[in-house]
Amino acid sequence: MKKVLLSLFAVTLFSCVSDEGDTPPANAGLKLVKIVETDLDGNTVLTTNLNYTNNQITLVEGSESTGNTFKTEFVYENQKLVRENHFENNTSTGYLILSYTGERVTSTASREEGINYTNNYAYDSNGL
Repeated sequence: MKKVLLSLFAVTLFSCVSDEGDTPPANAGLKLVKIVETDLDGNTVLTTNLNYTNNQITLVEGSESTGNTFKTEFVYENQKLVRENHFENNTSTGYLILSYTGERVTSTASREEGINYTNNYAYDSNGL
């Protein structure tokens, strides 16, 4: 489930379009580097660390209080996310490959839990 959530997070994060007229928030330039999730009793349940290269997330590593670990590596070409590699407990569990036409993602291919998936994307005249 974490792999799916991380993939959705990444696709959402990297496919967002910004108006040039938007005013950046006062904390522009700050980077999220660690997320600590706790349960209602205050026990740490999940710790996630984010690593960056040239302002792009290149690695997300996490560990659960149960001892399980997960990692997602992000690969870029020409400033575009082109691949995610997913691991749990240091074992490869799948990947996501993004294909582009111009600046738009036109298809993704992935393998998760032994199943291959392909998604094709079409855009209307407004780029949506």
